[in-house]
Amino acid sequence: MFVRARRDPLIKYVITYIILASSALLLLLWRPMGVYVITILMIPPMVALVTALLASTILKYRNEVLSDVLRGLVAPSLFVYLMIGGLTPVLISSHRVYSLVISYLMNFLAFTVIGALTNWYSRRGTIERSSMEPLMKYLSYFFIFLGLGYLFGTAYSPLFYPFMAISIVYLAIAPASMVKDRNNSLGNIIGNSRSLAMAAFGIGLLYSILSIPKPPAWNTYILIAFVFVASMAIMYAGYSCTPVG
Repeated sequence: MFVRARRDPLIKYVITYIILASSALLLLLWRPMGVYVITILMIPPMVALVTALLASTILKYRNEVLSDVLRGLVAPSLFVYLMIGGLTPVLISSHRVYSLVISYLMNFLAFTVIGALTNWYSRRGTIERSSMEPLMKYLSYFFIFLGLGYLFGTAYSPLFYPFMAISIVYLAIAPASMVKDRNNSLGNIIGNSRSLAMAAFGIGLLYSILSIPKPPAWNTYILIAFVFVASMAIMYAGYSCTPVG
């Protein structure tokens, strides 16, 4: 009875794969451009979604936490990313003049939606996954700030870098947040993640300002101003931050 309970859902996935493959072949044989575009847009995301759900079902009786991550987060995130990724070249081919803007905006849409999904997943608060909540929180920040980088990059490409710097900080902190036996140094780094993110933003912003076309002599004054602001920020952080133990 237990083996049958595990086998029945797998049969449903096999039938789903057959339906998807048959639909794709029929639509490609018909081959008007609109149907072809729909096939390219829909089939890869659907296959990825079904595959992630199948993996979740297989792992359900071995690793319930990983199974829940696949079903609740990985599956919808893959679907969103592949759907937007398939739509992007279609839009670019129709509006080649705005190809860079379209690419940046679609990346913004993909990463912010995935970040929102990750943040929602981190707040579900089941007991089994309580230890994973910090990891998911920092990963959601990574995706959201990366998406914001693409959004501001549509206005001026170097503005991408300050937000990318923040996202890298949160990506580096994410696995560290899972360490149960944190020493004081690691705990302080995680506890002061916002200060680190602001510092990374400042470095990226400095690069963006230096990239703006201007007289070379201005760069000296810009560097002096940034060194002054950074010094004040470091002194304030050292004075106000309390170590996390």
